[in-house]
Amino acid sequence: ATEMILVEPSLSGHEEHDLIGRAIRVCQKTSVVVRRLVCTDTIDEQMIAARDLGAIDNARVSQIVMDGTVAV
Repeated sequence: ATEMILVEPSLSGHEEHDLIGRAIRVCQKTSVVVRRLVCTDTIDEQMIAARDLGAIDNARVSQIVMDGTVAV
């Protein structure tokens, strides 16, 4: 693969890292471009921001889904 587009945010950065790793083959010489599509002013944007800050874990997933908000 030479390009990968992530459209569904993951609460675990490890999952995204694993997906990207699968796109890069052993001994691959070409670069792989990874793009993440996120709509602004959405719960997805808030979830990614909280995840990147380390303020979210899998135990809070149900709370986020039920409340529809992420408090950092």
